[in-house]
Amino acid sequence: MFQPFNQMKNRSMYHQKCSFSHLLLLLAFTLAAHVQGNGPATMRDDFDDLIALVDSQEITNLITSSSVSSSTTRKPNKEFIVNILNDLEVIPLLQEDFFLRTNNIVSRSLLDYPEFLPWRHDKDKRAVYVILFLNQTTRMHFTKGSSNICTYLGVTQASFLQKLENIIRSVQGLFPELTIDGDKITRLLQLFQTFTVQERRFGFMIGGKATFNRWHFNIMAPWYYIERNHFVNQNVQDDIEALVEDILEETLGVTQLTPEEIDLATSRRNAFIDQHLISDKFGIGDTRIYLDHPVIKNKYLSTRLGLLATIPTAFAMKKGLKGTHLHRVINRPILDLINLVEKAMPGSTTQVTQQAFDFALDALDNLGAMILNPPMGNGGHFGLGVLAKNRSPLSGLIKQDWARRFIMRSFISLEYLFPATEWRSFRVPANEALFNARDFTQTTDQLIINSNFYFLLQQLTDRLFPIAIHARVSPGVVFRWSSQMCYEGDENGFTLGTDTYVRNRENLSHLDATPATKSIIDAFNARAPLAYQSKLVGSIFFKIEKPDRLHTISLLADYTMMNKGIGADFMLALNIDTTF
Repeated sequence: MFQPFNQMKNRSMYHQKCSFSHLLLLLAFTLAAHVQGNGPATMRDDFDDLIALVDSQEITNLITSSSVSSSTTRKPNKEFIVNILNDLEVIPLLQEDFFLRTNNIVSRSLLDYPEFLPWRHDKDKRAVYVILFLNQTTRMHFTKGSSNICTYLGVTQASFLQKLENIIRSVQGLFPELTIDGDKITRLLQLFQTFTVQERRFGFMIGGKATFNRWHFNIMAPWYYIERNHFVNQNVQDDIEALVEDILEETLGVTQLTPEEIDLATSRRNAFIDQHLISDKFGIGDTRIYLDHPVIKNKYLSTRLGLLATIPTAFAMKKGLKGTHLHRVINRPILDLINLVEKAMPGSTTQVTQQAFDFALDALDNLGAMILNPPMGNGGHFGLGVLAKNRSPLSGLIKQDWARRFIMRSFISLEYLFPATEWRSFRVPANEALFNARDFTQTTDQLIINSNFYFLLQQLTDRLFPIAIHARVSPGVVFRWSSQMCYEGDENGFTLGTDTYVRNRENLSHLDATPATKSIIDAFNARAPLAYQSKLVGSIFFKIEKPDRLHTISLLADYTMMNKGIGADFMLALNIDTTF
């Protein structure tokens, strides 16, 4: 959503056309990017209509009629472009970090939710169950303490906005005919601070239990659909829409679209959203196995100890059902500035917009691949851990007949997730010393001019495209503790309790990169943060008893009370359980 600003780098009249085009591209991304569950806003935000405005004859006439344009006839070359970038004050903008972090966004494995814990009694010899579930995280966390994208991207930082205002003033100085309100552009970017990522998962958890002597064996695996998308609340969405309408009306005199144009705009915008701002897939998750044995069993307390294992069986059966499947950019593109500027010159018959648009779209899709495209399951990590289960009837403390129906139960586990190789993205932080060591005003030494030109192209790519590298990811350990009070009547009952989940900050090692690449990337801020959740969990259940089996239907739900490094999600589930 910020990428088009990084293409504004062309002084002298020919490049001002390009700069202004990219300003409009920013507005287009702004409007297209505010997808969320409440549906689209009004049709003036259609991306393709704005692209048409950028390349319209009216804009071309405005640019080619400028006095600056008419006085500049030279063919663009490296010296020409470096001077433009320097004069427009774009080079200081390239010294800003567009990415502050590149870590994967943390989500809790479906196997670790309290709705799927193996609570079954010793008397349940065998069981099969199917649990229909819906899990949603409205605001996922980018860092340990924030769900706002401004902690992940640096384009709303004060220094970034100030340098952007300097560029806009340079454009205004060259285009007195244009009305560009720099304050409104700045406010527009600031509205992106609260953008976040939303996730939904729904499907079936299928499992079963068997008993061998006094050993209990449980196995389960989910079949589910997962979707992530960019998200912002309706109030911010309305503010963005109103501000963009003001900017377009002041700058271009945009008029209201006809009903036919609105229908076409709606179709094109929705297609853009599905193709670039939503990522989804359907498949099978990892498999969880529990094995436990009693160590204490009397009328006051029952304790079972055992092992658990997570088998990385997850794979996606279908990708891009409603949205798309986004891939990290492995071979990062280099913008052909000479070609871009040449096409922007007066008299050119080729539209300038497409190359810059494709470059910006690649950057947007790469960002989406980093934060909208989680793996199925745990990302290929095998897990092994220990567990303890306790059951204690209240009748052990209160000698009343009704107390025997109340059971205090708990589940504690500690699991180690083994390292595995994954694709991860690493930002290249801006190095001010590298810029200070160069003379961008050089006009005589061709070697220096060429070096400066290619340096700036590389810096543009570094700012927009973190480097994707194979890395050995060590998620560490996962701790769970669920404690519940259960009332079990002859035909129905309920449970109420708490659940705690902790996963330590991951570590990255064995980066598959050259020493030169390792020396410039930021590995520290590519690590996912510590994740902590505290939930309130409850359920009601109904029993249908038959001569040879027992059917139990349960409604389960949880609510996040506290969280760090992971979103405040909720789970709704319907469990159909048969023991025999």
